[in-house]
Amino acid sequence: MTDHPTLLSVKVISNESYANVVPLLHEVRHAVARFHESGEPTTIDLRRIPMTEHDEQELEGFLGVGEVSLDIQALGPTQIRETQFPAVWHIVHYNADGEIAGKFVTVAAIPDLVLAQPEDAARGLCALNERLDELTHKL
Repeated sequence: MTDHPTLLSVKVISNESYANVVPLLHEVRHAVARFHESGEPTTIDLRRIPMTEHDEQELEGFLGVGEVSLDIQALGPTQIRETQFPAVWHIVHYNADGEIAGKFVTVAAIPDLVLAQPEDAARGLCALNERLDELTHKL
């Protein structure tokens, strides 16, 4: 008997796949059902799921592209893309060197990352007031 914990091994089904796409899509389906019923959002960290490049392409191909696309420039670019399924978003974060730092599927009305924070709104209000005062004084 050993004192070492048993490590989970991941078996590659073929040279191109870990066969995790279908189970992942079932998880997305359950998340959409939960969101529909209760409004509870879900985020799935794709970097924690063993996937080959082929798997990632299969996932992205299945999810497709929706009507909304957002780009955020903060500490490296972030791309947020609605999929062909409403409330399902594909999010990719890049670091300052352009390398992928995170990949997610989020099920929500809109990803939290897009929502204005109260502090940002307060700062925006101050800037708006200043600019409006400047404009008013010019007239």
